Amino acid sequence: MFSCCHSRLPEEAQVALILHILCGFNVDEVAGAFVSSHDAIEKRISRAKKVLARTKKLFDVSSQGDFPVRLPAVQRALYLLFNEGYHGASPEFAVRAELCREAMRLTTLLLEHPFAATPPTQALAALMCFDAARLPERVDASGQLSSLFDQDRSRGDLHRSKRDKSTSISQ
Repeated sequence: MFSCCHSRLPEEAQVALILHILCGFNVDEVAGAFVSSHDAIEKRISRAKKVLARTKKLFDVSSQGDFPVRLPAVQRALYLLFNEGYHGASPEFAVRAELCREAMRLTTLLLEHPFAATPPTQALAALMCFDAARLPERVDASGQLSSLFDQDRSRGDLHRSKRDKSTSISQ
């Protein structure tokens, strides 16, 4: 992810690359995340790929270098990955818990990294945990989104630790 955050790219292009190349979002899903058009995102991704193609090596996450400059784009991509799982554009599934779990797993890895364990990363992890606690109740038996008023809050996953939550979010 950090290698997609090349200094010659604007943050939006960095995040679009991460979502498209590494997270597997199609162009329409990336466009939805940015509230942008298909064509604009397709051009953004194409230009960004050309910049990355000229780069000969991957970013070394073990040296601080420009790590702090790249971190916000990675955090934003993880937030958008979680958001796509929580309430995304998929016509088949109202909630895609596997995307939420993956975003939480990657955010946990950031928290374990000495250069990434920053207050914004901690806030991102907290937001994900807070929202993930409601995942079991977000959909009804038929797989449709439940209104907040129809959700049984006692079934929420409010008492699990952050560590447990990253591996046990219900489908």
